[in-house]
Amino acid sequence: MPTLQLDDLPLYYEEQSGGPETLLALHATTANGRLMSWTFPKNGRYRVLAPDQRGHGSTPNPAPDFHMPRLIADMRKFIDAMQLESFHAIGYSLGAAVLLGLAVEAPERFKSLVMIGANHRRPTPEQIAILAGPPATRTGIVKAVFDPVKGSSVGWEYQLSDFQHLNFPVHLIGGDRDPVVAVEDYLELYRALPQGKLFVVPDCDHYGYYRLSVVKNYLQALYEG
Repeated sequence: MPTLQLDDLPLYYEEQSGGPETLLALHATTANGRLMSWTFPKNGRYRVLAPDQRGHGSTPNPAPDFHMPRLIADMRKFIDAMQLESFHAIGYSLGAAVLLGLAVEAPERFKSLVMIGANHRRPTPEQIAILAGPPATRTGIVKAVFDPVKGSSVGWEYQLSDFQHLNFPVHLIGGDRDPVVAVEDYLELYRALPQGKLFVVPDCDHYGYYRLSVVKNYLQALYEG
């Protein structure tokens, strides 16, 4: 699969050929683009692009940190290099947060956005510990991405007024047992979005989305629409 040179970053991505529409799929922390395949449309209507974010999968991280503005800038360079004037997007956890930041910066490029297991609030240290364990036990990419100084939570700061100009459908998919994102936070973001849609998934934690047919059915209904 191809690699794009974006300044100092050789960014690897997976590509699935398809029809006239383009879908940008962005993975969660410690995962890679290929692991987003459970979200891909099955109807042949979409060309799917699934990058490995910096430091994940086959993409290195030549920078000293994983700050959110840096991750957003990577995706801005990617869509420019791929000449994507407009596209649909779907992200899971960290990937969803990066896409939300990209949408704030370049709303005219988005046709729709699906956010799974993430919203506008960065996770607290207590929430991170549920996912990554205590700081002293973390190693490798987990330690790097969740570092309180160099990790992705730095720069993950939005006001609800930042979303008033997102005039395209934004689908929020959240589990009612997800320890990282409270349902109340989803509701707050949903109410701030001009075309917000909210799907609360029953009995679903942060890792349960890909296992549930109700989530996959929801996505397929969106892609068929």
